[in-house]
Amino acid sequence: MIISCPNCIKKFNIDEKLIPINGRLLQCSSCKHRWHYDLPKDQNIVSELSKEEITEDTTKVDLIKINPAKSNDEIKSKIKKKQKVKKTRKKKTKENEDEFSANIVEPKNTSRSFFNILLIIIITFIALILVLDTFKNNLSDYFPFLIPALNNFYEIMFDISSFIKDLIK
Repeated sequence: MIISCPNCIKKFNIDEKLIPINGRLLQCSSCKHRWHYDLPKDQNIVSELSKEEITEDTTKVDLIKINPAKSNDEIKSKIKKKQKVKKTRKKKTKENEDEFSANIVEPKNTSRSFFNILLIIIITFIALILVLDTFKNNLSDYFPFLIPALNNFYEIMFDISSFIKDLIK
């Protein structure tokens, strides 16, 4: 059954069984407006409910938060998906886990993973050089060979870059 909020006129889909004969207090999930909703007189729900259920429902004053209405097709498709999942779900046993793990095929991206590892190594090496260069004066007290080693490294990098420039020309 589709009910609209009297405040913001937003439409909601509610199960008819949730609303007793004498109505129920509802709250709009969009504007938080509360109102008492009575069933239309043309609906005959009394025949579906027993007297005990009617007396129980009339004594309770529950507040139902309602969400915007969805089409019947959406609701039916969600129910079907849940039923499929329940049917296909099996209890996991050790045999099922072994069969499942045996059927897993890992993709072969060795070249891609090699370049990823190489890139990580290069970035790590550059970061190490930057940290050593930043603190070379402080670290030279503990590692006296650090300053000459860094100077030699810079000379090697300069020679390599000049060699590559000569090759390009």
